[in-house]
Amino acid sequence: MLPDEVAHLAVTTQLPDGAVLSLRPIRPDDGPMLAEGFRRLSPESRFLRFFSPLDHLSAAQLRYFTDIDYVDHFAWVATIATPTDPAMGVGVARYIRSKTDPSAAEAAVAVADDHHRRGIGSIMLEALAAVALTRGITAFHLLVRSDNHAMIAAMEDLRAGRRPNDDASVIRFVLDLPNLAEEMRGTAMWKVFRYVGEGSASIQSSVGQRWLGDPPISS
Repeated sequence: MLPDEVAHLAVTTQLPDGAVLSLRPIRPDDGPMLAEGFRRLSPESRFLRFFSPLDHLSAAQLRYFTDIDYVDHFAWVATIATPTDPAMGVGVARYIRSKTDPSAAEAAVAVADDHHRRGIGSIMLEALAAVALTRGITAFHLLVRSDNHAMIAAMEDLRAGRRPNDDASVIRFVLDLPNLAEEMRGTAMWKVFRYVGEGSASIQSSVGQRWLGDPPISS
């Protein structure tokens, strides 16, 4: 069961191709959907996301990914309606707060292969950043394999900084969330701020406080 402060969170937005994308917080009963989504990932996508050739998610991993506290560990699920499924899972975005730096979190986004290049990953990252800022997180750390050219390009578009990493095959990007928030005015991220502001979460960023006073955008 979702805590009251996140149960109301929901975003519906239209993709550039006209499809309607819905975002909601992940739930403890989403294990089967998460397992199915993982099954639909190509071996390459699994490796780029998990840095290892996993063939399935264990029961313990599914519990860890779905039974979360929504403060130090938060995740969005993205769904699209299809002729056979009114809410087919197409992506997950999550952050996990650092144990050594409470203002930072590791973040990751995974989108089903057959839904790449539709803008879903960018929307999910914006929405994830919106929630993180209300929890006092101001920086995302994202580990990206050096051969994941699409993700590297996305991070560079967002002007994420690079940090040294022990493994040369992995690039550590650091995304400044207040700067991202300023650049994403009027997007899905702005809409999420409005929803979060209606709950009990407090906005840590002055940028976020200013957004909450602005008029809402249309879907």
